Amino acid sequence: IVAFATIIFSILYVCLIVFSMLFSWKYNNPTPLIYAIPSTGGVITIIITFYFNKSKAENQIKLRSTYGNEVIDKVNFNLGNCETK
Repeated sequence: IVAFATIIFSILYVCLIVFSMLFSWKYNNPTPLIYAIPSTGGVITIIITFYFNKSKAENQIKLRSTYGNEVIDKVNFNLGNCETK
């Protein structure tokens, strides 16, 4: 299940890009796309990255409560790596 805010921001981002593309096509001016994609794309990336890190922390807590610390200690969760020892 994806967080509600992530879905809302993704839908708004897609709507903004579609609106910018329609505006660019109608008025033959790509300026809205030049400004809209980089400025809003960075914000959406930060939101999604925050959500994934939050989900990772929640999953670690759930796994520790279910299986104990010995299972979690065998897996390295630092910097997004999920390598077993």
